[in-house]
Amino acid sequence: MGVAGSIPAGRTNSPSNVPRGWGPRWDRLRSLPPRIGAQVGQKFRLRCVWDFHVKLGIPSEGAGGAEHLWFDVQEATAKTVDATLINQPYIATSLREGQRGTFDLRLLTDWAIESPRGRYTPESVLQLERGLANDRVSARPLLH
Repeated sequence: MGVAGSIPAGRTNSPSNVPRGWGPRWDRLRSLPPRIGAQVGQKFRLRCVWDFHVKLGIPSEGAGGAEHLWFDVQEATAKTVDATLINQPYIATSLREGQRGTFDLRLLTDWAIESPRGRYTPESVLQLERGLANDRVSARPLLH
């Protein structure tokens, strides 16, 4: 899936396409302090292509429970995320891979930031914070 032009969905280096509200405004991303969120946004805008992904628990039709699916973030607010589904659902049949929509962030169950220097998740946000504090992010990808 591509955004008009040549930048794939969920990826950009244009300041106008930075996901609005990324960082501490997201309820489940409180572990990312405001100053760190601002630094990530600054690096994202100036020189890197960063991918922002969220996993949302989409309620299943009639089965009770939820199917947890990954999305590429296009934009975000304090309460919603505009994102494109990146995998094919098995239970949430109202959605299709590649479908874009606006979703409530109360469905958020996980998140990941993919950068040229590694992957950052709730478990590794400290490494991101330390790297930004030193004005660099470790070049070694994170392995758990």
